[in-house]
Formats: sequence, structure tokens, C-alpha cells
Amino acid sequence: MAILSFVRKLEGENNTKRKVALKRLLRSQRIPYSSHRYRTALSGHGENIIAELGPHSGHAIVLAAHYDTVPSSPGANDDASGCAVLIDVYKALQKKEKQLKKQLIFCWFDQEEPGYCYGSASWVKHKGIETIEAMLDLEMVGMGDTLAVWPIRGADAQFLKRIRKALKAANIRTEELDNLPMFWGDYIPFRNAGLRKSICFSVAPISQRKAIRDFVTKPALLTRIGLVFGTVKIPKYFEHYHSPIDQSKFLSEKALNLTKKAVISCVSALSQK
Repeated sequence: MAILSFVRKLEGENNTKRKVALKRLLRSQRIPYSSHRYRTALSGHGENIIAELGPHSGHAIVLAAHYDTVPSSPGANDDASGCAVLIDVYKALQKKEKQLKKQLIFCWFDQEEPGYCYGSASWVKHKGIETIEAMLDLEMVGMGDTLAVWPIRGADAQFLKRIRKALKAANIRTEELDNLPMFWGDYIPFRNAGLRKSICFSVAPISQRKAIRDFVTKPALLTRIGLVFGTVKIPKYFEHYHSPIDQSKFLSEKALNLTKKAVISCVSALSQK
């Protein structure tokens, strides 16, 4: 089944319905899951969806995406794309489960969009990071031909070396970004807890490389002021971001498969001693 078909099962729903749709999709793909329910004073009740593969001893690799979206946006690229890739990665690695050297924890996090990553922060607080080897976060992976790896700043050097080697061996074109002041992801609570072996993957078109890089690396305050006064131009790629046109018809199976390949390659590299 095409990864894009999973995206279509999730897009266009409010967050409550997306959670129901995600659970239904996991059941249809015979992926056993558990729920991590939490409550915070600011975000209220939330629910993370968790699935596991591989040995239950030793350190684990966390693979994550968020299933919530902003109001009025179908949320296809942000972040049904990441959710869909996780499902397909699970299915691919499930066939090789006995060969897995590390436990894999698949996390579909709730409440990333408010900006404080309540779902992942609550899970990290509940789980801790003592048994977590590394974390890969998938964010907007359905449009483009180049894997963006971010933020490099603050990441563990040896971890990055392994990631780079794995992606190069898989012949995946990459762009590294030091820091994205205006953007966030579920890697943040892991970093805040001390796990420097955590990183985010996105996919974007190489044809818009300069425009995107200039936009995402600009200081947050300057970007906000520029957007108000019209002095900052939004790249075409970001016209879909948090908007009513974040729809699956603009996504490509090729981008989703590129991400799947990247994740599986990195899991293999990070599993080596």
C-alpha cells in the first residue's frame, strides 16, 4: 500500500478525529499499540500513541512524528506525512524483527502544534531518557527531493557522524541546518532532558534551497517583523505550512519513500556497536 494512502486517511480531520483515524489505521495494518494519556495545566488532556518492535532489553531508538494539526489546516504534510512514514517503516522492519539489535519505539505524539510539544514532553517525563539511545523526529516529509537534517547545533558529534555516513551510503541528498529559530519539533523535550542524540528530518525541494535556508535561519524576531511589514518573502514551499492548502494532493510518494529509506538506513547505523 502506498504511503500516501496513509496520509489521506489522516488529513482533513480535527485532532480528536485524527487520533481515532490513526488508531483505526494502525489496527488495519496489524500494528499493536498502547496509549500514553497525560494531562497538563496548560494543554489539558492528551494522548500519545506508542508501538514497539525488537528486543525489550537494552537501549532503544525512538522514531517520532506528531498527529495533531493546527485549526483550519488539513495537516497533510504537517504532519500526517511523518505519521504515515512511521507506519510504513514499522511494517518494513516488522518483517525483520528478529534481526533487530535495538528496541524501536514508535511514537505518534499529540499536542506538538501549540509550540510547547506537550505530548512528547509528557512522554519524556514519564519514560525518562536513561534507556533511550537516540531519537529521530519526522516533520513535514512529503514535499521535495532533499532531506533536511536539523538542528545540527547541540547534537552529539558522533551521532551526527553516524547519521551522515548512513545517509551518504544510502545515496540520499541532504542539507544540514544549524538552527531554525522560528521552528520547533518533538526532538526538543529529548534535547532538554539531555539526549543530544536527537535530530529532526524534513524534506524540501532543492530548487528552493536558498530561499528556504534564508527564511528558516533568519532570527525569529526579524522574521516576524518582516512578515508584518512585507519585507520577508515566504518561500513557495511554506505556502502550505499551517494553511488550508496543506493537502495530500501536493505531496509525493517519492518524498515519503525517501524519508522511509533515510529512517531505515539510520536505524541500521545506530544499531551497530
